[in-house]
Formats: sequence, structure tokens, C-alpha cells
Amino acid sequence: MSDQMEKSTAVQELDSSTTHEDLMPTPPEKRTITSVTFFVMCVGMYVQLLSFINGAQLYPGLSPKMIIFACLAGNGLVWLLLTLTGDIGIKHGLPYAIYLRAPFGYKGSQAPGLVRAIPAMFWFGFQTYLGSMAIHEIVKLIFGKSNLWIIVFLFAAAQVVNCAMGVNAMAKFDWVATPILLVVGIYIEYFLIKNYNITWDVINAPGDGSMSVLMGIAIMAGPQTTMAVSVCDLTRFIKRKESGGFFEQNKGAMCAQFFGMVPVITMFVLIGMTSGIATGEYNPITVMTVVFADNPVILVLALSAFVVFAQIATNTAQNLMPPGYVLSNLFPGKLKYSTAVVICGCVGMAMMPWRFEAHVNIILLVVGCLLGPVVGIMIADYHMLRHRQLNIKALYDTSGQYNYVNGFNPAAFIVWIPGALSGFLIPDYAFFVGIIVGGICYYLMMKFWILKKYPQSEITD
Repeated sequence: MSDQMEKSTAVQELDSSTTHEDLMPTPPEKRTITSVTFFVMCVGMYVQLLSFINGAQLYPGLSPKMIIFACLAGNGLVWLLLTLTGDIGIKHGLPYAIYLRAPFGYKGSQAPGLVRAIPAMFWFGFQTYLGSMAIHEIVKLIFGKSNLWIIVFLFAAAQVVNCAMGVNAMAKFDWVATPILLVVGIYIEYFLIKNYNITWDVINAPGDGSMSVLMGIAIMAGPQTTMAVSVCDLTRFIKRKESGGFFEQNKGAMCAQFFGMVPVITMFVLIGMTSGIATGEYNPITVMTVVFADNPVILVLALSAFVVFAQIATNTAQNLMPPGYVLSNLFPGKLKYSTAVVICGCVGMAMMPWRFEAHVNIILLVVGCLLGPVVGIMIADYHMLRHRQLNIKALYDTSGQYNYVNGFNPAAFIVWIPGALSGFLIPDYAFFVGIIVGGICYYLMMKFWILKKYPQSEITD
């Protein structure tokens, strides 16, 4: 019997009364995203204003060459993590919120789920507000007046509706957004090179050495790291071969994510770096007003496209979809995904995260410290212990093998504490330190303690 047939049989036996169908393993007929479409989605998802800003602000702490190297290395590392955790969706069709039941326990899975969901809702509100402010200025430029809060409401609603309609609606939007983002980005770089006499001498210029390369790598990787936790929410919809090993099943998604993230982010970092060297500006909105100053119509279109498309593509995939599944999992069998997305959008705006702008760095540190060990635990559990095998039926059984101690796996929660604390001790590299500490400690505790008391069929058989 093929892997897909076994999975289909297991899915048919699941009790849908305890879990909404949105959280069930994705059946073959709903795997509608091709590798090309996933590439387009990745471009839209990973083009962020922060990449542009990082490219400008890291100079002269690092030389231009070292900035590019740090970007390639940092995002290459994230790509590796995305590939490892994305296989959960590729092979089994599971969302993040459901898979967590394997390492954390049926009830315990809610804790790491919320640790991913709450910051995501916060960032949804924060980025929506920033994007709305930019749109507000554009509207004032055109009509002479504007109402910021009406724009905030409409912009937030547009993102919520797009995400609530599902992954296919998000993909269609990205097919429009991605070409525009790439064209605008390439033209900005062309304009800067042509008008500010940017040559290889600029690229070869030395930095002042005030920042280490490792720090640059960590900064460049930062904006994408949260997706390493929940990328299976997207990969579960990708078409794949029914049989075969890891690389055979994942090669399409691996290529899509690599080319949709690493070179694209590097391009926008390069644009930001060039802009910072040439104009002293790191805000992409300000730079675009300079680039397109002679043509107000193109300026308005470019600003609108860049802000609206970049924000919506990023916010829906990274900050609305993951908490939508987590919230649906909090109320199994009662709350469908689309309704959960609407609630998450409302909560994100109700947080009024723009009021905490001065504390963003602290928030990023806390999130990195808490999520790093979760990624380490996921990789150790799924790849090192279970070797990509899962008891699908037991994931939906409250009294099954993933119940552990009253629904909680003590190993995961004990490990989570030192994993998070290690990040606070080395804050510049919190996420990656947490991955290493969390993964190693979890593997040892499972191997020499938990598995002896709570056998797992896919490990012991």
C-alpha cells in the first residue's frame, strides 16, 4: 500500500467531531499549489521593508561584500530550517498546530501554538498600521486630505478577507504582487546605480569593523525565522509525489523556497545598501519619492504597489494564517479556520501594537528566545527520533500515544525552559542558540526517559 493510500485510510478513520476539517491532513485533491506558484508566494512573502532597511543600516559596520555574504548565509540557514520543518506539511499534510501534539502532547501543544500566534497577531497589527501610514501619505499627496483610521480599517479588512478565503486566494494575489515588487525593486537599483555613479569601487569599499559577521548573519536571518516554526501551514497544500524519499518529495518546495527567498531578499538588501551608501536614506518609501520624483503618477503607483503588495503578501502568510490554525485548534470541532482568521485580525488590531514601537527590540528578543527551542524540539522529534513517521490517527485521539502525562509531554516543557534561558544569556543569537540547546536536550530526554515510559509506535516498531 502506498504512503498516500495509508494516509487516506487513516484520515477517513479520524473523528471529525473533535477537530474541524480545516485541521485534518490535507487530502490529495486539496493540494493545489504547484512549485512555481509556491515560488511566487515565497517572493511575495519574503519581500519585506525590513530587508531594505537592514541593507542600509549594516553599512559601514560591515563592508558591502560582508553584508551580501551575511544575507546569503543567514537566509541560507533559514532555508535549511524551512526545508526540515516544511516536510511535516509536504509528507503528512499537517498544520503546525496539529503536529505539535507529537512533541508537546495533545493538550500541551496549545502552549507553543500560542507562543507563535500571539506575536504573529501583534505583528499583523503593527505592520498593518505602518502600511496604512504610508497609504495615508499617498492619499494626501493625491487628494490633499485623508483619514488614517479609515485606511487602517480598510487595509486590515483586505488582508483578513484574502487570508480567510484560503491559500488559493493568497496565491492568486501573489501572482499579481510578485512581478510588480520585482520590477519596482530592479528599477530602483538601476536608478541608484545610474544617477549616483555606483561602481564596483563602492562594493569593494571596506567597513569600519564595528559589527561582527556573525551578528550580521543573525540580523539578516531574523525576519524569516518565525516561518521556520509554522511553514508547514503552507507546504501542506503543495503538490507532491505520493512516494519517495525526503529529497524526492521535497525538491519542488526546496527549490521554490530557496529561489523565492535567498536571492530575492539579497536583491532587496543590495538595493537598501546601495541606497544607504548613495543617499544616506534607509527608508524605502523616502527613497522611492527621490527615484520617481519627476513622475508623480509613477511615484504614486510604485509606492502603492510596494507598500500594499509587500505588506499583504507578508502579513497574510506569516501573521494571519499561523494564528488562524492555532486558534481553530484551541476550539477543536467548533471554530473553522476562516472565522479564526477574522478573530485573529481583530485581536491584532485591538492590541494597538504601534503604541509599543519603542519596545520592538525587546519583543523580538523574547519571541526569538521562546520560538528557538520549539524549532529545535520539532526537528529533533520529527527527524532524529521519528524519522519522518507519525501516527496520524493518534494525533487526533485525546487518549492516544501523544497524551503522555495528562496531555503534556514533560520532556518538551522541561527542555523549553533552559532553551529559552540560553537565548537570554546570548541575546544576539537567541533563536539559533535556542534551536541547538532545545534540540539536543529534547533528544536526550526522550531517548533515555520518555520513550521508556510512553512508547511511540513509529519509534519502537
